[in-house]
Amino acid sequence: MARLEAAGFSAATHGDFKPHITLAREAKEAPAGFSGAPVLWDVRELALVESMPDGRYVPLAQNR
Repeated sequence: MARLEAAGFSAATHGDFKPHITLAREAKEAPAGFSGAPVLWDVRELALVESMPDGRYVPLAQNR
């Protein structure tokens, strides 16, 4: 959180902000047979994205 604040993002204006990866929107429960096994990704790009109330995602910054 300190690095976000150093970059100009105040925790006070973002409430209980928790960095996360959205895998499914408005999911009520895990699919049947979900094992919860770890997922490994080869990350080549990182983006900061704002999720809008209408379901759109707006890219704010990215690192390639």
